[in-house]
Amino acid sequence: MKDTNRKSFALLGAIISILILAAFGTGIAVFVAGRNQGTITQISTAKSFYALQAGVEFAQRKLRATGEGISLNTLAGTYEFGNTTFTISSGGANTVIIRGNNQDAVSQYQTDIPLVNQANCFIINASGAHQSIAKLRGITLQRASGCSLSLTLSALTGTWTPNNSERLNRIKIEEAAFEYDSAVGVASGETAVFDNPYTINDNAIRDFVEIQWDKNLGGNKDFDFIATMSDGSTLPFAVHLLNP
Repeated sequence: MKDTNRKSFALLGAIISILILAAFGTGIAVFVAGRNQGTITQISTAKSFYALQAGVEFAQRKLRATGEGISLNTLAGTYEFGNTTFTISSGGANTVIIRGNNQDAVSQYQTDIPLVNQANCFIINASGAHQSIAKLRGITLQRASGCSLSLTLSALTGTWTPNNSERLNRIKIEEAAFEYDSAVGVASGETAVFDNPYTINDNAIRDFVEIQWDKNLGGNKDFDFIATMSDGSTLPFAVHLLNP
């Protein structure tokens, strides 16, 4: 009877030992699996972040005013980056949303990037402007350094003070055809739409040869202009010639 009890206790102890070892082994397996999953998640998150960085740099380069002149609507979409992707979409106005994706990991960044327009790339320097009887001269035009956009000046709106009912009737850039030449002209505050829009495709400085009115301007004036580009963007500039 005692031998039977000893065998029973020995068997029970063996079973308990096996169960303990099995539980311990299962715990180790769960721990290792958790560690592996955590490592996989970290790697996936890191990859999504790198994809996000690539997307931000890509969007900035393409959309900034000195970039390649691609609109947000054209640029929006999903792009491959290694074995990850990034997505570019509009957040409204000039807000761009970039998402980096890798498996289930997503990194997101929202930024404001100046949208491309010609006026952002256009420089009008009126510091040397001077008045000569019925003409305004000494203004220069230039495309900004680093800008690759083609710029086309298509109209000019002028307002002048004092206003003695003069009419702006001629505009000439460089020694070529008049960009605007009208017998009727436009009054102060009206827009002269060019018959020959002027295009700039390099960064050389051009002379705004003359802006001419139909009669003697009758003394110094203040001029406020708005240059309108072919994409609808505008650039204001002023010429102040009034005596102090």
